[in-house]
Amino acid sequence: MSNGSSRRFFDVCLFAGAALACLAAAPAARASAGHASQPEDIVLPDIELRQGVTADIRIRVLHNPDRKCNSNTVLAVHGAAATASALERLGHALFDRPQQKPVCNFVSVDLPGHGGSSLPQGALFGELTIQDYAAAVLGTLERLDDRHIRPTTLIGHSMGGLVLQVAQQELVDSGSSLRDAFGVKRVTLLAPAMPAGLTCAYCDDPSSAGALGQFVSVSPTLGPVVQVPDYVWPFLSFMALEGFFAPSTPSPQEVAANAYNSAESLTALGQLFGAHPEVDADVFAKHFRTKLEIVSFEHDVVVRPIEAEALYEHLTGRDALAGFSVVVGADAVHGMPMGNPVEMLAQLDEPDDD
Repeated sequence: MSNGSSRRFFDVCLFAGAALACLAAAPAARASAGHASQPEDIVLPDIELRQGVTADIRIRVLHNPDRKCNSNTVLAVHGAAATASALERLGHALFDRPQQKPVCNFVSVDLPGHGGSSLPQGALFGELTIQDYAAAVLGTLERLDDRHIRPTTLIGHSMGGLVLQVAQQELVDSGSSLRDAFGVKRVTLLAPAMPAGLTCAYCDDPSSAGALGQFVSVSPTLGPVVQVPDYVWPFLSFMALEGFFAPSTPSPQEVAANAYNSAESLTALGQLFGAHPEVDADVFAKHFRTKLEIVSFEHDVVVRPIEAEALYEHLTGRDALAGFSVVVGADAVHGMPMGNPVEMLAQLDEPDDD
């Protein structure tokens, strides 16, 4: 099924009120990876987002129960209309990766107004931008450094991938970088949203933004936001280009029970659908000393592999695609890092044929 056909299928399910029936045909989500450690929630108060605007940022910290170590911490940033909880399974999957250096701690950030983080003080939630989210991540890294928690790897999924691109840009503009400021050695972008100047067929199609338009609301306390119902949330990430649901699609009940869903700032969301932030070419060039990896997914409706490949070349200045990967299979949709990270990592760990 073509991209247009997939979107028409989305529209039929959504606008005809058949979303529940469509989703009922999807197989149940797979079980989480086999680590039972409970997350530790830490609130970092008064992180500055911009002058006069702050938020209390909650982080969820998973500790690897099977590894006796204090280093190799990973920090992850979720996508639009999601929370830190949506990436918890990814943290558990990273702990169970014997081919790689052991991950000791997995820190997942709730962006301002998402999950356990507070609404901003000094601005309305619906006025927050991708740049504000990037400032929240940089402020979080500063506070973690004060606590002697120093992530060496950053992971960004979807909008979170663009947040990390903007964070690097902010530091480079100030004469620094993620490596210089925080010792970050690796950044992995999973189906990342695009900056200005690069093609994103789904994002730049007016019908994509229009499909979300019915969920826009404006309130005196939040400002302009998008809040999709739990039964619609799986459509955003788990529907394949060809029109089927991935086997790992969570049910609406799972979305609610695990607190995956969040309202999203309309301003920030608008930066994904047309008004993309600027990110310079070569902002992850070799001399910045942070290795960039981009992972795309075979059936992704939102970010096509060819688009993610172009982003890798833009950010690194490299024609050789050593840090670019395409994950395949029925679960290889936009939400795979949330739905089936075990299979995603298994493919990324496979040795090259040559």
